[in-house]
Amino acid sequence: MGKMNLLKAVFEGKVGENYGARQRKNTYLKAIPFSHAPSSPTQTACVRAFEKLNRLSAKSTNVFYPFINNPKKTVLKHNAVASFLKPLISEKVFDPGNFSQIIADGEEASIVQFSVDTDSGIITISANETAFTEITATQKWGVVVFDSLGTVYLARVPSQTFLQQRIVATLPSDRVFYAIAFTAEKRLNKWVLGNLQYEQTGCVIGGTLYTALTADPTHFEVIDGVLYYTGTMFTIQNGVFILS
Repeated sequence: MGKMNLLKAVFEGKVGENYGARQRKNTYLKAIPFSHAPSSPTQTACVRAFEKLNRLSAKSTNVFYPFINNPKKTVLKHNAVASFLKPLISEKVFDPGNFSQIIADGEEASIVQFSVDTDSGIITISANETAFTEITATQKWGVVVFDSLGTVYLARVPSQTFLQQRIVATLPSDRVFYAIAFTAEKRLNKWVLGNLQYEQTGCVIGGTLYTALTADPTHFEVIDGVLYYTGTMFTIQNGVFILS
């Protein structure tokens, strides 16, 4: 509803297809913006991918932000983490497998156990690191557990070299769950991340492939009883569909 000021001959608020707005003590008449066309499937996929990335970034800020070298002070911490983790989006798809583009692989961080029981709502994880004999101000490691929508269930920078955690939560059965562990060492006043270990729950259950649980579900389609895949994340070798 708009309000008219007869003395000043201006109004504030919505009136029909226009609205009055105050800016710097002046009042302006503006047209209400509208969308000229619905979002395309490509635009929608891109938005969904960034939603997942932002969800992961917001709840794992405590793990990643301390190790971002020279972050911009004018940027909010979770936005700085989102920029840091941006390689997780590939071909407009949120792909946690791309963590290896951010953190170097290695063997001195280990995920000893990672199990997810969606029926009981329990995640069990144990992990350790062997790169350092003790955790110090310049030698640390991180552990993050999340799912294919970017929901975070655990984000820790452990104070010891071993972590064991039992997480109770509502666990949707239509998602893939991921766990990563990595080390961080400060060298010449710069953090160096490495020894990435990555685990995920499977998308094949009881011999059945659930395309919704893959990292690229939008490129699967069934036509006349035949499953077609139009993406680039997976390949077919000698007539066999390769998921890894």
